[in-house]
Amino acid sequence: MKRIIPLLLAALLLCGCAPKDEGPALGSQLFEVPALTYGVMESEKLEVLPWDSGRCEATSFFFMLETKLGYYMNIGYRYLMYADKENLANWVPVCNKPTCGHTFFGSWSYGQTVCNSEQHNTLHVKDGRIWYEWMPYGKEYDGLGGAVALMSMDPDGTNKKIECLMGEEYPTIRTYSLYTCPQYTYYNNIEIDNAGNWMGHGYRVMDGKLEEYTAVPVEAEDYDKVMIKNAFAVPVYGDPLLYNGLLVPTETSYLHDTQNGQEILELAELPANFSYLSGDVLRYFTPGDGYYDRNIHTGETVKLADCQLENSHAAVALPNCILESTLLTYYSIESRTPGQTHSFLLFDGERWREVALPPELQVTDDMFLRFKCVSSDSVILKAQRNGIIEQTDMYRIDLTKEDLALEYFAHFNYYVPCT
Repeated sequence: MKRIIPLLLAALLLCGCAPKDEGPALGSQLFEVPALTYGVMESEKLEVLPWDSGRCEATSFFFMLETKLGYYMNIGYRYLMYADKENLANWVPVCNKPTCGHTFFGSWSYGQTVCNSEQHNTLHVKDGRIWYEWMPYGKEYDGLGGAVALMSMDPDGTNKKIECLMGEEYPTIRTYSLYTCPQYTYYNNIEIDNAGNWMGHGYRVMDGKLEEYTAVPVEAEDYDKVMIKNAFAVPVYGDPLLYNGLLVPTETSYLHDTQNGQEILELAELPANFSYLSGDVLRYFTPGDGYYDRNIHTGETVKLADCQLENSHAAVALPNCILESTLLTYYSIESRTPGQTHSFLLFDGERWREVALPPELQVTDDMFLRFKCVSSDSVILKAQRNGIIEQTDMYRIDLTKEDLALEYFAHFNYYVPCT
């Protein structure tokens, strides 16, 4: 199941919004992942934390950032949106260009304005700026020829800077992958030489420069070997996990930092979906049964509690934020009874609490919920309709209230950023 390898190493002006006297303070801490106590479900109670605790960033797998006054969110892996906490219904692209149509690369043509809000995948804050992955294009970047770069920008999307240029995709580089987070930035590519040999190269960014840490032969067009990603798609919460195709043996193997270095975990051999990993302990939910802790090294397993609802699914987002509902995850579509009335519970580390559902979610056969993050003062989820992945309704549970409720706050159409 595992083996040990050496350790790798402002004012916001959006879509014409008026500037504020006090811009959104930017710069979260690196969240310290809460540890699990094997065999004990109870923990410290879920509490409201300072806005800069880093909890929002870590639990969203760095697809969201929280500021003093608002939130940034990567929408559909393609563009960055912002909303003030005072008005979470009003999300706008992080672009202050007055003539920008917020057109993105897929429909962009040469000569058009390049939207400031376009970015890819994860993002994080460093030195008061937002760092992200992007493929620079447009007049400003003429001559880069399809290069990928680690970029940074001011909180309003301006003053973009290439922090590290990775290289051109063609003619020698056939494919690439870039992953960035507060701890590190990795870049992989696959090159083909004049003799037709394929070679995978792995780099990390050190002091703004690329440092190669591995080079391995790969099979022709074995594009999966280049991929780098976190455990968002599984998902596994808690300890950060990293998939790096050049370093792991299978598509379900992830790198896990330990005190002795880095181990490779084979997630296909673990009940990993929507689970929480802390050191040696994996806390997970078995539908129709209940909650368990498993020692990932010895296989020792102990049951913590029965499931609280019939036909329910759960997400163990934190030791003190376990969500269980008949609406949770795509898999609930298959297990629910047509026309049933849905329920939602939250375990806050001390007790299970009922979460009131809005009318549109009380009885639905084709809507399901997925956990998004725990911010400083709320649990954020998204609701999608089965078969319609490009549209999302956003909900939050306000942790400052004694009576918990799922409250609607925004709708996103991934292909129409300004709606």
